[in-house]
Amino acid sequence: MGESYPKSRILKIRYIEATSLVAFKALCEKSGVEYLELEEIKGCCQNMVPSIDETGLNELKRLSIRSFDELECIIDTTQQQDVAFSNLVDLSLVYCHCLREICSGGRPPRGFLENLETLEIRSCARMSNSLFPSWMLIQSQRKLKKVTVNWCGELEDVFQLEGLSYAKENPFLLSSLESLDLVGLRNLRYIWKGPTQQVSLQSLTVVEVQWCNKLRYLFTLSLARSLLQLEQLIVWDCGSLEHIVETKETEENVGGGGGNDVMFPKLRKLELSELENFINFFDSENYSSTWPALQELSLYLPFNSTTSFVAQLEANMLQTSKEKLRVLDVGIESDQLCNSVLAQLIHGFQNLEELNIGGYRVQVLSQLELSLPSLKVLELRYLEELECLCKGPTHLLSLPNLKKLSVDNCNRLVRMFSPSLARNLLQLEELIIWNCGELEQMFIEDDAAEYNQTLSKDHFQWPLLFPNLSLIDIWRCDILKSMFPVSITHLLSLQNLTTLKLLNCHGLTHLFSSTLARNLLRLERIVISSCGELEQIIVEELFGHKDAADMTSDKEMVLPQLKELTLEKLASLVNFCPVGYHFIFPSLSKLMVTQCPKLTTRFSVDQNRSVHAEAKAPQTSKEDVDMEQSPLETTKEINCREWMPNALQEQLPPYIVK
Repeated sequence: MGESYPKSRILKIRYIEATSLVAFKALCEKSGVEYLELEEIKGCCQNMVPSIDETGLNELKRLSIRSFDELECIIDTTQQQDVAFSNLVDLSLVYCHCLREICSGGRPPRGFLENLETLEIRSCARMSNSLFPSWMLIQSQRKLKKVTVNWCGELEDVFQLEGLSYAKENPFLLSSLESLDLVGLRNLRYIWKGPTQQVSLQSLTVVEVQWCNKLRYLFTLSLARSLLQLEQLIVWDCGSLEHIVETKETEENVGGGGGNDVMFPKLRKLELSELENFINFFDSENYSSTWPALQELSLYLPFNSTTSFVAQLEANMLQTSKEKLRVLDVGIESDQLCNSVLAQLIHGFQNLEELNIGGYRVQVLSQLELSLPSLKVLELRYLEELECLCKGPTHLLSLPNLKKLSVDNCNRLVRMFSPSLARNLLQLEELIIWNCGELEQMFIEDDAAEYNQTLSKDHFQWPLLFPNLSLIDIWRCDILKSMFPVSITHLLSLQNLTTLKLLNCHGLTHLFSSTLARNLLRLERIVISSCGELEQIIVEELFGHKDAADMTSDKEMVLPQLKELTLEKLASLVNFCPVGYHFIFPSLSKLMVTQCPKLTTRFSVDQNRSVHAEAKAPQTSKEDVDMEQSPLETTKEINCREWMPNALQEQLPPYIVK
């Protein structure tokens, strides 16, 4: 639908009540219109032809209809119609709640949709029976390339093939179809209803099927053999789906030859997810499939996946995935199937770039002995028995190029890193931890002392930890007590950290030491919310590792890149920094402090519009009001506590949000 037309050939009619057809017909019959768009048309007619144009709208190339309340069909052939829509290339029907079918009244007229390439139907709730009846399919499918049908709850089948006469000399149907997208068709029982020997999907590259809960399979065997160009097969949340390919048919094999192995030579992406009744790729264990070009594999499958599917999966991974697989996403309830998939990881996938693991029973990630030199993204989800990432020799977990680590709903995870493991993650840029209710520590402090001894014995300098980390996002880790303990501060480098987000971490009392904060030169965003025990963002080191420069330097610090500081629902927060410290934020554009009743840190803005934060001893309410009456000579003193006097609030610069 991306083709553009001269302005004189485009007609758009929107938001009208066409109670009389006279003016409406006059507009639509305008000579030369090739692109007609109708939107929010009320009270008009039940069809386009003949009600709006008796000549058949044969000059149209694109027809887009959206929210046409009364429309029941595009053409009604109960009255004789010679030719209609013979040049239409793109047809889009969206939110036509009364639409029941495309063609009503019997066989379509000559040339009907014979040039159609793209069909889009969305949210047409009364669309039922077949989208393409057999008598219409023969005529209107020759150039069809893309079919999208979403949220048509009454539709029972897409292509009606019953009643077609088969002859070997006839051209195959749907041979030009490239993309098929079926979503939210709750009553769909068949994509192809009837014998498929006259259909060839030789051009089909993308198939996506989601939320079609009555569908039991996708393809017949003959159709599967014709899928030589298929690149993406995505199937999500189809509750009744048992197989991808149905082999119990009595038709002759067409395309791709016979045999019991069905080749998908160009399949790059395969997703099978949330299929609660899925059993096997084929309905017969006599058949198997091969995916030599596979690059992305996503499996979220139930217990009842069969042994033959496990064997088929193993064969494909061993034969093809070693070099080509880039993305592997596994969340499988079947222990046998999950063990089979993850067992392959032990052998190593040299080019795997993204690995998502869910639902697997493992206590320590290093048990998997992952050695993935190209891995950039690792996501761990719903690993209910995971307690830590690595215990023992760190060489069992080799991820030298990992850039993103995401951990979600691992409810037994207690500790994340040892210093030795962190040393192997020098390329890490994003650390995301959500819903880990038992997480207590980011680092195993017991290992830190041993690591320090190792460093002291070595004759060369080990690199600092996390030198490339740019994002820390932690949410709902209720008992997390420590992020960066003082014992490892001297081992850390957060010089590239730009974003820190902490939500619902009620065990934290502070975040950074003053030594670590001094190196946050690229930090741009701090967002902290609902951390009930947090008392101070930055604390002064009273023990641990501090060099002479730290001990003798003044207590003024600059965060030159900080643009946003959000502190909300922090019931225990007293200070941003230690008493006597002075922080300067020359780039701050958003400061939001809400529901922090104990906060005593004062924020001010100087003549250069730099924001200052100074921690002072708590004062009485009267002293706070007196401060307003005696501002500093070069700064506008701001008390950001929620109960700030109204007169003082009016002095806030426009970029500070309370």
